Amino acid sequence: MNMYVSLLNTDATLLWQNKLLKAGDALVDLSQVRSLRFMSPRKVLEEVNLNLSQVPVGLSFLGSGDYHHLTLLFLKKIPLPFTLIVLDWHLDLNTAPPGFVSCGSWLREALNLSQVEEVYVLGVQEEMLPGVSGHLRSAGEMVKFKIYPARTFPLAIRVVPQEVEGRMVYISLDKDVLAPPFAWTTWDQGELHPGPIFYLLRSLKNKARVIGVDVCGEYSPTSVVLGPYELAKVQANEIFNIALLKLFTGSKRLKTSAKVV
Repeated sequence: MNMYVSLLNTDATLLWQNKLLKAGDALVDLSQVRSLRFMSPRKVLEEVNLNLSQVPVGLSFLGSGDYHHLTLLFLKKIPLPFTLIVLDWHLDLNTAPPGFVSCGSWLREALNLSQVEEVYVLGVQEEMLPGVSGHLRSAGEMVKFKIYPARTFPLAIRVVPQEVEGRMVYISLDKDVLAPPFAWTTWDQGELHPGPIFYLLRSLKNKARVIGVDVCGEYSPTSVVLGPYELAKVQANEIFNIALLKLFTGSKRLKTSAKVV
């Protein structure tokens, strides 16, 4: 699989991951875009969409979980019907103020995309489940929607690849679904280990047509110079990212550096 690898420099979190930078096809600098973190005006997202016009859907690293709403820009690039599979500790079905999209409301927006035929959310915390039906009713057009909370993830890794076999699939992964120390984020984190996650991803790769993957949930260092504690967190995240890259790109050769676009 020759999947295009893009890195979005939203908050400099990926700039600490040198191996990942060398493996990318493009580094898109969004660091100067204002009002992008947490919640963005739709006009700002339209501006970012122009920056991403030459970046195809592939394997995209978005930065911290504060930018999960950038997933929407990649979903909108897909012209054909597909299944969206989300791995996240949080259920991003919140309501944003009019004219805005947030990292906690992007999934509500995705439900209204005509290309999205069905949605699976995996690894979410139990506390997010009450009120889901109400969220879905108010989100707009209904799509097939299934949730597997963290405790049922062993069931999900057996069932979901079978249900989406042969279909076009897009995967959005927030690393806050992982338990420390397997990944570190700036949000509260979940219960999953990398082994079951990669078992699921390999099964999806083998059974479905994975057309795109995005990853967020990077750790944001609090200082310019990293101490041993922060450096260990960044390195743990990079190990996970490189494993994802190897899974979806095979023996992709390392480059001197990603092309800046």
